[in-house]
Amino acid sequence: MRGKALYRIDLTKIEGEGEFPCPSCGNIISPDEEEGLNYEIVDLKTDEKGRLKELFIVCKKCGSRICLEGFELLSEVENYKEENGNISDTS
Repeated sequence: MRGKALYRIDLTKIEGEGEFPCPSCGNIISPDEEEGLNYEIVDLKTDEKGRLKELFIVCKKCGSRICLEGFELLSEVENYKEENGNISDTS
């Protein structure tokens, strides 16, 4: 028996607040959904500093496996803050 396909979603290419449809069934997956009704986090990968690199989820509607990528931008922001101090907007 063949397993479900692994879909890859690059978060840097998503517009809006980070929600996207499941590539297989169209079920809306949103980072704001905290009840765990639409997806389940099954694994994650971090870099050497413990920062998120990839997040693996499963759509609860169809069972598709989805790898979320594109967390590098967050690491770049953190690196900038470490190198330049926490600069706050005073305007």
